[in-house]
Amino acid sequence: MTPNYYILQMTPFVAGGSTAALINISTGRSSPGDMMRHHKHLPSSIVLVPRGKPEAPPTKPNGVRPPPVETLVDAPHLAPITIADTSPVHIFHFGHAHEKPQDADGPARVEFSAVCLPPPFDMSFDKNLWLSNFSQAPGRFCLYDVDPGGDGRPPSLSRRQIDPSACEFPTAHPWRHGTAERFVYLMANDRGDQLLPFRDIVKCDVTEAGGRQVWYSDGLVGEPILAPTANGGCSCKCTGRRSIALRLPSSMPAASMWALSAA
Repeated sequence: MTPNYYILQMTPFVAGGSTAALINISTGRSSPGDMMRHHKHLPSSIVLVPRGKPEAPPTKPNGVRPPPVETLVDAPHLAPITIADTSPVHIFHFGHAHEKPQDADGPARVEFSAVCLPPPFDMSFDKNLWLSNFSQAPGRFCLYDVDPGGDGRPPSLSRRQIDPSACEFPTAHPWRHGTAERFVYLMANDRGDQLLPFRDIVKCDVTEAGGRQVWYSDGLVGEPILAPTANGGCSCKCTGRRSIALRLPSSMPAASMWALSAA
């Protein structure tokens, strides 16, 4: 989310099932994942849901109110904004998100990153390694630039791939959600057409400067997790055959990544 919006995707890969499909699921002859595939008649859209100020919390019987929920800024619109995507994709996981001022009067643009899965995607168990047909429909890390519209200008968006690896589980610094984050970390395979299994951690610069750094393991890797450190910085950790830690000083300079390996 950003100060003004929750960001959602309206996916064309999930559809309401028929009665026969629901009976098969309820009797154990199939699973909900069997219905997860590209449905061409459904739209692929990004939805911006405005974050308004919440109502005052109710007063308890003793007259004491719970602490108020902190809000950031008043939402510029009341109705959700739905923008058609450039082509159909499915998004499980988002990376970073923030707002970019557009001009003095219009609403800010929204920029966010996400791993996008293309139309061949379904929930086949690929090579007994992954919960989808990742070899046929690999996840690609993409950057969205969304114009919410206004003053007679319709909403619009653009999407472009910003990293060549096959990846999933993008992770950004937890202290900077909703702000102009610079780095997103990916559970990836950065070895050409290999795609699976996930063996590498990619540090991707999502700013206009671009750039990337890769830690190539000699085994497998899992989802990168960022956690605060005692010195006020942050550490990106992931586990596989070996554990690694990617140290991130609180200033987050471009060349801050280096790997520590442990047995």
